[in-house]
Amino acid sequence: MQSVASPPIARDTAHIGYIGLGDMGGSIAGHLIEEGWKLYLYARQESALAPFRGGSATILNEARDVAAAADILCICVSDDAQVENVLFGNHGIATALREGAVVIIQSTIAPESCRRFAGHLAPRGIATVDAPVSGGAERARRGALTIACGGDPDIIARCMPLLEAQATLVLRVGDIGSGQLLKLINNSVYAANLAVALEATRTGQAMGLNIDEMWDVLRAGSAGSMALDTHAHNIRKYGRMFPGPSSYANGTAGILAKDIGLFRSELDKAGLGRTAIDHIARDSIETILSFAPE
Repeated sequence: MQSVASPPIARDTAHIGYIGLGDMGGSIAGHLIEEGWKLYLYARQESALAPFRGGSATILNEARDVAAAADILCICVSDDAQVENVLFGNHGIATALREGAVVIIQSTIAPESCRRFAGHLAPRGIATVDAPVSGGAERARRGALTIACGGDPDIIARCMPLLEAQATLVLRVGDIGSGQLLKLINNSVYAANLAVALEATRTGQAMGLNIDEMWDVLRAGSAGSMALDTHAHNIRKYGRMFPGPSSYANGTAGILAKDIGLFRSELDKAGLGRTAIDHIARDSIETILSFAPE
């Protein structure tokens, strides 16, 4: 689709649809509302909508109603199949979007899926940006995420005020799908860092070190990483890395395994075979699995 340069959207006049109000999406939507953006929301579960009732957001009964109201529709669901269902399933969102609307995919999915979805939407006059988010729910609540974007530069420039409201760093890294590719690399590195942080804790305990003191030194020194920060926070708050079996099975472990699998597929498509980062990331999943809560 040939883009037509438009001025950046304005917070006071833009109508933003948001679908996918889980841990990340709900945190992003909540922050945008606090910042004064006009949001239209839909979720299948009332528990996801409950925090927004009584606020300034407009809650609609059907996903297609959100799409029809939106200048920009953000999607933040779990995987490729869910994004496809939101856009082209029984909800009928793709047919409800107006010509000139923009779909921003904030889920982490396969680059090829983004390109395929964009190809289906373009004939309707609808642009697509892949903008997977990185940083976790706590940063999302502060508008301090990192976003790597793929897509038409004019379209991304138009959406930039909305993206910058969510993140401290927003960077266009190439055409559609490029943001997803960089996010898959990011998550592979995160998996390796998390596995090392978990093993460091186990090793330090076995050797008699004070774990709180060890964390403080590691986090302040050259070993510091977001994975180590998250690990230390969860241990101190919950007494273990993962708050419970559900948060582990449906959260960190499952998401990282999915993303590492997607990254391996991209390596195969590029003819790169098994790289060191692939081996390390896959081995890291085995380490993370060993810390599964009972």
